[in-house]
Amino acid sequence: MPTAPKALEAFGDLQRSLAQATMQAVAGAVSARWKELYVDIRSIPDGTAHDIKFRVIPVSGAPISMPTSKPMEATVREIWNMRDACFAPPWYGMKLTISSQGQCQINFNYNPNCKEDPAFCND
Repeated sequence: MPTAPKALEAFGDLQRSLAQATMQAVAGAVSARWKELYVDIRSIPDGTAHDIKFRVIPVSGAPISMPTSKPMEATVREIWNMRDACFAPPWYGMKLTISSQGQCQINFNYNPNCKEDPAFCND
């Protein structure tokens, strides 16, 4: 968990910004009805940077992978930069799930061995 209330508040603001940017991107690019969106943020194998994947799950049919928007990428960069400052042990993955009704859920993946050996960060 974040180490300070202000950090938690700032992190929550970034998560809300990411959810809003994601929903705007989908509204502008996907004409089919959808039931869920996923934004996955993962560390690259050496743990020094992030990779982002953005998928839309339509009501019918296969998942749609989409490119991220500039606002999403900027928000993800801010979230990633807060990782070491706010969380111990550092997380190496975050998944934001958004339902079509607007409910959000955030899941983190972390491994306490990440700081000692970044190779553990993608287990």
